[in-house]
Amino acid sequence: MRKLTVRMLVVVSILTGVLYSGTEVFVGSGRSFARQQEAQEKQAGEQDVQILQERKVGADIVAPQIKQLTASRQGQALSGLLRERGFGARAGKDDFFGWEVEYRSKDGKTLKAKLILQNYGKPGSKGIAALASMTLASGDQTSTYEFSLIAPNGDVQKPEEYRVNENFKAERAHSLWSCFVARVRSQCVGVCISALATCPTSSWAAYLGCVAFKCGGCAAKALACCACNSSWWCRGAVGSCHQ
Repeated sequence: MRKLTVRMLVVVSILTGVLYSGTEVFVGSGRSFARQQEAQEKQAGEQDVQILQERKVGADIVAPQIKQLTASRQGQALSGLLRERGFGARAGKDDFFGWEVEYRSKDGKTLKAKLILQNYGKPGSKGIAALASMTLASGDQTSTYEFSLIAPNGDVQKPEEYRVNENFKAERAHSLWSCFVARVRSQCVGVCISALATCPTSSWAAYLGCVAFKCGGCAAKALACCACNSSWWCRGAVGSCHQ
């Protein structure tokens, strides 16, 4: 009986050790995963740059600005191209999108980035298009990039992007959008990356509104980085990347 009791105690000790060891491994793995996730989020936030404010801009503000764009030579060339491709301007409240973000870099300089766009659609087609403008401003430095986007079958992952050349002719660009997608995938966290593939593609305004909601400043910074195109005066705030 005494030998049986000793054997039972030995077995219980062994099982307890195994269970305790397994628990330690599980807890340790959980902590390791949490640390990896935290590191990824810190990397995605790029802590040297502070987001001072981020906001979506209403249609009542965006619509007049788009009207000014379409009255310019650049806007006329880009909207003319869209019309040639069978797309017409949409003027509903939800057909305008604006996104403003202000950053402060580690050296104290601030930069404002602003995207505005208007939806264009084609009757009986899944294709979506937009006329857009991206502006960066820091101190006395300002740059504006006017462009149009066409996703013939609603494929926002690989749209056609057009810009205006020095002769005021619309030409294929290579490209703010492809740079933006690559930057989000390399710098932002998983929920933001998945938004690129899961946000609704009924229109560009709907798609970018969803991306802005799910990604926030990380995606906005990716877009601003690509618009900056590694220019010396803006790359300190939004990073260095090339279209």
